Amino acid sequence: MSAASVAFKLARRGTTLSLRHAVLIVLIVALPVAGLSAFVLRFQSQLPTVHESIVSRLGQTQSVLTVVRSPDPTARQYQFDLLDLNGATDDKGNLLHPDTGKLIDPHTLLPPGTRVLGIADSTARVQSSAGQLSLPVTLGPTSDRSFHGLFDLTAGRAPRTAQEITATQAALDRLGVRLGDSVDLTQPVNRSFTVVGVLADHRQPSSRAALYLPTGSYDGTTAQPSLRDERFFLPDVDVSWAQSARFNHAGVTVWSRALVAHFGPPDSDWTLNAGIYLMEFGFAAALVAFIIALLAGSAFSIGARSRQRALAVVAATGASRRLLFALMLCTGAIVGAVAGAIGVGLGIAAGSAWLALTADGTIRHYAGYHLVWWAHAAVLGYAVLAGMIAAAVPAIGASRADTVAALRGTRKPLKPSRRRPVVGAIIVAAGVALSLVCGLFNAYLLTLQSEAVTFGPGAHQSWVAQHQTRLSQLGGYSLAAGIIITQLGLLLCASVIVRWTARLVGRLGVGARLAGRDLARNHTRTVPALGAIMATSFIAIFAATLFASQSATDTASWQYSVEPGQLFIPAQFGQSASPSASEVRGAVADGIGAARVATVSGASLPPETSPSDTARYADVVIPPSQRCPATNPDQPPTVSFKANDPRCRDWSVNGVNWNAEVPRIVVGDAADLTTILGRTPSVAATRTLEAGGAVVLHRQLLHDETLTIGYFDAQHFSGFDPTSPAQDPATVDAVYQPAGHDLAVMAVVAPAAAARIGLPTQPMGTFVQPKHRIDQTELDALNGSLQRLTGEAEASAQYDSGPQSGAARLEVWSALAASAFLALSAAGVALALARSDGRRDVEVLDAIGAAPRVRRRFAAWQAVMITGIGMLLGALTGTIGAFAIDGTSRTSLFVMPWGETALAIVGTTLVIAAISWLTGGRPRSRATRSAIA
Repeated sequence: MSAASVAFKLARRGTTLSLRHAVLIVLIVALPVAGLSAFVLRFQSQLPTVHESIVSRLGQTQSVLTVVRSPDPTARQYQFDLLDLNGATDDKGNLLHPDTGKLIDPHTLLPPGTRVLGIADSTARVQSSAGQLSLPVTLGPTSDRSFHGLFDLTAGRAPRTAQEITATQAALDRLGVRLGDSVDLTQPVNRSFTVVGVLADHRQPSSRAALYLPTGSYDGTTAQPSLRDERFFLPDVDVSWAQSARFNHAGVTVWSRALVAHFGPPDSDWTLNAGIYLMEFGFAAALVAFIIALLAGSAFSIGARSRQRALAVVAATGASRRLLFALMLCTGAIVGAVAGAIGVGLGIAAGSAWLALTADGTIRHYAGYHLVWWAHAAVLGYAVLAGMIAAAVPAIGASRADTVAALRGTRKPLKPSRRRPVVGAIIVAAGVALSLVCGLFNAYLLTLQSEAVTFGPGAHQSWVAQHQTRLSQLGGYSLAAGIIITQLGLLLCASVIVRWTARLVGRLGVGARLAGRDLARNHTRTVPALGAIMATSFIAIFAATLFASQSATDTASWQYSVEPGQLFIPAQFGQSASPSASEVRGAVADGIGAARVATVSGASLPPETSPSDTARYADVVIPPSQRCPATNPDQPPTVSFKANDPRCRDWSVNGVNWNAEVPRIVVGDAADLTTILGRTPSVAATRTLEAGGAVVLHRQLLHDETLTIGYFDAQHFSGFDPTSPAQDPATVDAVYQPAGHDLAVMAVVAPAAAARIGLPTQPMGTFVQPKHRIDQTELDALNGSLQRLTGEAEASAQYDSGPQSGAARLEVWSALAASAFLALSAAGVALALARSDGRRDVEVLDAIGAAPRVRRRFAAWQAVMITGIGMLLGALTGTIGAFAIDGTSRTSLFVMPWGETALAIVGTTLVIAAISWLTGGRPRSRATRSAIA
């Protein structure tokens, strides 16, 4: 019998006998492997196959044609780019054949009788019970079988006449109709259609309300699709790359199955996603291996010590060190295989549930359900390898054990190394530095990409431009490596941290003192348990911090017209007469119920469509010292929520958020200001308005406690040049009142101040502060009331709901919950292993007659120290990782979620401590004299 088979049989028998340790190790390996398997299923389902990439653009057709420009005999498209035709240019870069606007109908480029299916997207005004709604509309034969996979009927039937249409389920719900009911369009055509089918549009989320009308429904109207607006699908003609030249010369681009066969799948569908996948998967796999090595390695070490005598007997019978080493490795392989199989099964189940929960109906979100067996088999093999690696260090120790000492039952205590914490501190510094440097490097690459920097002739810049994608992947890998290196360094320092903590908590009672001494003395099992909790805590805090930072970024970059949840109703719609304040209040009450309403006057604004208007309009004057400097004299200043100059962070003051309806200067009192702010203003602001002054909502406008108002032409608003001189400037005493966000309203001026400086005013509209957050149904009802009041079909209120996170928020919070569960599981397993290894200590307490409360406190303080330290170190590394990503970027903010972090640390620690306290007071039957022998 070979040595390998002997080792395998002994390992299998030892695993069966030590079932408790085996179950713990299986649990340790299975949990992270399940997460890795679920990750593989999720991302593989996001990665489209070549067939799915084709279906997402063509359905079952062969080609699609898009009219881009007038004919150019030198024009040629770049592979799959449907919107750009590169024609020949002269020495100055000007096109030799500029676009004249005379377009060629693609039908004339095809043989007679060729079947062409035209699809165009537009909008329509639809009558509902609440009023007229604006809904997206797709014109064309979307129910044709050639579009299967792009448009699919889910209920009803396909239209058979020009009076029948289909709609999404969301549209039926919003309009309050069912199959067989009629839908009335009022603009751009006044026609009634019958809904005969429910259509799933895989281009858009299933929550999108849309109608699908027959071809020609808008013919003869101003909304009739132009050749540029329509896409021409060819069910029977597969245009080759050579044939596409003829279409390109006519100003038409081609996307076809033949082009995919010629060039391969589009880069945007595979290469970029695959690069992101490999980077994320590599980081996840490294983190999983780190967790398994810590927890499983600790478990194998404890198992080896508990089987010390049995291994010594095997060695005494003549077994070589190689056989003992192989015995432990086989144990790791067996446990890894069982845990891997369980973990892969759980991961597939969890991943499938996740796909069903988060799918939004679009091909772009999930291309399909991709259960790639070889990928999950690789995860299973990875679990076996991780189990063997985790068993390698204990295997080396078991092969070198003192056989005589083991047979006598004596243990040689291990002394902590003094050099290890010093080396650990150096490694921590190196890991943090690497993470931050890589974060800065990735931010630099992202800046180049977002700003579309044109690289100069320098060799270095050209090389960076050519290798930007690979450099970004390298930066991501290095950032992950820096985080893992930081965690390894903290592990080397963990023994010192535990000893310092033990000294601090030792004053809190006998249980705390015994737990501290036990953990400090048995650092070989304390450090791996602490490290495993740190690694899982890192995931939770890292995800929570990225979520908080993304939410803060969305909020900061959102351009608000009014405060979130508020509405603004313009004073006039089209050519209709302005409704009175009481009529607007009645419409608001009918539409959304109780609300705080403020009908205001203000300085008129030029319409967005008349920049050549020569009339003068009043506006606030930005003091020269508070103006955002332009980096290029020929261009307006660059405004960013994370600009280095604080004067360049306000969207509204710098004209980026200019709104032609919401007044920049409001004439009103403190009650109006309260409605605009959505809360009670400061005492100073109220007193200033009562005294005939002004309140500015943007700090930059205040200079020497005054606000300056001047007059500008319409060009000042359309191009918004803050340096343009103001005519007839006048000053008003003012104070600053901070608003919740950067609003379109610049200042509120008291009526007395407006009269004093001769500010021309007119009714501007009504600010509405609802008593509750309104939904789409209530907004539709309000718009319907306004339409009936004014007689204008386009009458609607401006509603600002603020930034929406949507599915991304659900994914992050779900990942956070899964990470928290993993952290709790790791903490429970780690403490179970520690308690298993330290059972002799508990038996000693039983033998000397320690009360149950002492044992409970001992167990609880063990849990508090191991879990608390691990969670704190994990929070530290998670914060460092998130800061390296968001804190170094110019396009995102870094926000630390202190509440979520404290809840994760304190909550997890208290839960584990409570469980340990409840289970730590039971006496052991083996608490005899042999326990202290």
